[in-house]
Amino acid sequence: MIKQVLISVIYLMDYWLGRIFYAGCLLLGKFSKYVASVKQAIFFKETNLLEIYHLRDEVRRLKFANTVMRQELNRVKTKRPCLCKKLRIIYFKLRFSVSLRKAREYLPISKASVINYLNQLQGGISNLVSRRRGYYTSPHRTPVRIASLIWEIHRDNPYWGRWKIALAIWKIGRYVSPSTVRNILNSPKPDYRSHHKKEKPVKARAINGQYPNHIWSIDLTTVYVWFKPLYILAVLDHYSRKVTVLTTTFNPTAEWVIKKLKETILLCDKPRYYRGKPKHLISDYGTQFTAGDFKEFVKETGIHHRYAKISKANGNSKVERFFLSLKYEFLNLFLFFSQAKVDRLLKEYLVYYNEHRPHEALDGQTPEEVYLRKPRDKPTKDAKIIKGKIEKMTLGEGLLNYYRLKDAA
Repeated sequence: MIKQVLISVIYLMDYWLGRIFYAGCLLLGKFSKYVASVKQAIFFKETNLLEIYHLRDEVRRLKFANTVMRQELNRVKTKRPCLCKKLRIIYFKLRFSVSLRKAREYLPISKASVINYLNQLQGGISNLVSRRRGYYTSPHRTPVRIASLIWEIHRDNPYWGRWKIALAIWKIGRYVSPSTVRNILNSPKPDYRSHHKKEKPVKARAINGQYPNHIWSIDLTTVYVWFKPLYILAVLDHYSRKVTVLTTTFNPTAEWVIKKLKETILLCDKPRYYRGKPKHLISDYGTQFTAGDFKEFVKETGIHHRYAKISKANGNSKVERFFLSLKYEFLNLFLFFSQAKVDRLLKEYLVYYNEHRPHEALDGQTPEEVYLRKPRDKPTKDAKIIKGKIEKMTLGEGLLNYYRLKDAA
């Protein structure tokens, strides 16, 4: 009994394994055919794409070549015939009785051009002169005076149409058709101005600082304290690059600027300085510097107030360059939460900038040395040894550093 069961199980296993093997072979064959067809489709697709890309590049190249050829054809223009050539054509036509039909055969111009020359000659030989620009008078053209009048009426009454403008000219006693009005307004405006040469604008005389307190520049910049703008006022001497005023406020009015300038003039009016007030004061067009009170103050003190040119890089460049150094070297490294901290840092930077920071435009000297006219001796090329100990000094919470000899302190 057990033997028969085992035989039947082996028979069934053999039968089903054969069926499974046969089905697997069929599936494998179909899958291989599918993979081959997909590869073939991808190959043809890539080939078609390459051909499409090649054709597109060829179309672009031809379009570019066509554009270049059109530009070259537009550049090659025949010159207009001069007066002598026109007169020779008219003489040849009248002398040998050349008909208009054979004008193209015997003459180097078209039939319409011959007719145009003959009509122009009836109004006078001056009409044969070529005028490429401007509005000129011919036998069949509206005079310049009427054309300019039409433009003037159109400018004063922009909502008038061609009929209304024509009726307004009829009222004056001159007939102009509405179509003529339309053509004149569609054409360039007649140039009836004088043809005198324009005088070149006189350039403003550049002023350079010749001595201390000769020229001052004044300007405002901003920093933010708790997202609120705090204004910094700076006054700089052109000759020495010394900053005489560096203060702050939340409300920069003209009265406040005048007060700070008065304090600076009194501070600079000392025997060791050259003079107390500047001869020239340069500013921009800020409301503080265009106010009436500021103008009266400048006039009373005898200062020549000059405004920097708009959109000119060198208008007020010296004080603007100082603001750039102030922010990038110092102020941009802080977050401010009070005006007192800004004032304290500005005082330290003012001492550093005027007394310790070497200036490239001053040949390495400090602004204070140039302002007091006490130049420092420049070392020679043979000076290789430093006599004495070097001392490092810091200001501005350790961000401003300068160096000096310990014995000189």
